[in-house]
Amino acid sequence: MSERAGSEDVEAIYATAGWGQRVPRGRRPAVLVVDLSRGFTDERYPTGADLTSAVESTARLIGVARAAGAPTIFTTIAYEPADVEGEASGWLRKAAGLAILRAGSPLAEIDPRLPREPTDPLVVKKGASAFFGTELAATLVSLGVDTLLICGATTSGCVRASAVDAAQYGFAVLVPEACVGDRASAPHEANLFDIDAKYGDVIGLDDALEFLLSTAPPQPDGDDAPALTFADLDALTAELAAPGGGQGPVADRFNRSFIDAFRRHDGHVPGEVGTLDVLLLTTKGAKTGKDRTTPVVYVEIDGRILVVASMGGSDRHPSWYHNVRTNPELTVELGEETFAARAVAVEGPLRDRLFAASPVFTEYQARTSRVLPVLELQRR
Repeated sequence: MSERAGSEDVEAIYATAGWGQRVPRGRRPAVLVVDLSRGFTDERYPTGADLTSAVESTARLIGVARAAGAPTIFTTIAYEPADVEGEASGWLRKAAGLAILRAGSPLAEIDPRLPREPTDPLVVKKGASAFFGTELAATLVSLGVDTLLICGATTSGCVRASAVDAAQYGFAVLVPEACVGDRASAPHEANLFDIDAKYGDVIGLDDALEFLLSTAPPQPDGDDAPALTFADLDALTAELAAPGGGQGPVADRFNRSFIDAFRRHDGHVPGEVGTLDVLLLTTKGAKTGKDRTTPVVYVEIDGRILVVASMGGSDRHPSWYHNVRTNPELTVELGEETFAARAVAVEGPLRDRLFAASPVFTEYQARTSRVLPVLELQRR
């Protein structure tokens, strides 16, 4: 158990009582996004707070869940006039400020920064727990879920209540700490401590991502391997944008899968991702001197092969670019052809033409103050 709240004496008291055992994880996870609606994530509203960090981390988790084939379920609080004007809700008598979360209002809408798909269930609730008075338990059972990763707001309210009920329904509960938030730090920390001691495991985001990927169906070898999808690419983009992005389990898995499919199919990757113009770039590690192979999107203009060190618009250069700056000699795999090349920086009109031809790079440039390097791969 962590040392989030209280002293070592508190830790000892809980340990003596037998609290804080680790949760056995299952093989059928789902992500539950609790109340990350505008009413809670937009600090312009009285009920809201700046939960940008939790929203961004949750978006990353959802992307990986999609790549792993795990479902994501959202909840929101939305009251009808009868709920507010009547006397039926004891919770509203205690927490009267929640009455502004009206059905059909922007406050009840899921934060648009989260990648919710039309097929993702939305549970509308009127109580703290995502389970109370809703069909959530039946939905999870019908999906065969045994492990629930709970994200959302607030840690001291609806997240904790949902974690308690999830444990009581028999689900293994995992709460990625980076994916939950509250209006104040003291209740946030105290309730993380309580959840971790009694109801589930409070875990790191990388642990959550690796767990989700570990539950993905095994990928067969050869032509029976599943095609890479845009969900895989979305998960990769989310990881690239995160702190330390491009070095986590999603990037490793994507690159391995892409490279394997590229080489087995003579430079063509089956599935949605195969519609992109991608080559394999093998560079020498700037520090290790070892060969490093990376899939890179390219643009061809007047027979010249151009690549952009975009990193999805991250503020960091990709590792392969650092390698190229140290040693511009590299190997390119393009279609069925493999050839030696030299990377040369591109400026001026040719660079402008590339951005005009590929609006996605203009979008990436808008995300960062870093000038995205453009390189030409000149055959040797």
